Parts: sequence; C-alpha cells; structure tokens
Amino acid sequence: MMKRLLAMIGLAEDSEERLDVVLPPDEIREREERLRRPMPSGAGVLICRGPEAIDRRKELLEALRGGRVVIIDLRGVEREAGQALLDYLSGVVEAGRGFLMRLAPAVFLVVSHESLVEVWER
Repeated sequence: MMKRLLAMIGLAEDSEERLDVVLPPDEIREREERLRRPMPSGAGVLICRGPEAIDRRKELLEALRGGRVVIIDLRGVEREAGQALLDYLSGVVEAGRGFLMRLAPAVFLVVSHESLVEVWER
C-alpha cells in the first residue's frame, strides 16, 4: 500500500502492480493534480470556538475565501446567534461551490471549495 502511494505522488517507481488497475485513469490524474497544487498561505485549517466565532464572522469569511478549511465550535453560543452565523457562512460557501457539514452537535466543518475535502462513506 505504501509503495503504491509513493508511486502515485511520484516518489517511487511504479511497481508491477499498476495503479490504473486499482483506480480509473481520470481519478488518478485528478488526485495527482490535487497533490501538486500549492497550499494556501498560513494554516490550512482554522478552528474557531465559542463566542469568538460570532465576533469574527468577517475574518472567517476571508479565511474561507483564502482557501482555508474552517471548523466552528458553537458550544456555549446562543442558538439564534449560532444559527445566524451558519446561515451567513452557508450562503457564502454555496456560492463558491463549497459546503458546510455538521461534524458533531454544535461543531461544523466549513469548506470554501468541494475539492479541498474528500469524503469517504459506506
């Protein structure tokens, strides 16, 4: 498995077990392109907790526009204020082909573009 991963990112020779047997060529090409893209400046993930999230809504928006992934923990925040923030951010990310996902009660993942996160589900 590790040898296959190293071959996929160009750090090792392809083994006899070819990648195109495991994944369709288009998917391999898309993953290779994603790995080669430069990372946004600053931290890739921003975590904002509690009332700070409400107070810094414009900065959260700028972080999302800058390509960062944002995790918002709204535990301890009044329901109405938290919902207003989620509505605001949801509108912003949907316009940019992103998404907002609930991770746990009152904890949300906000992504500016769907290509930043890969979701595996059964």
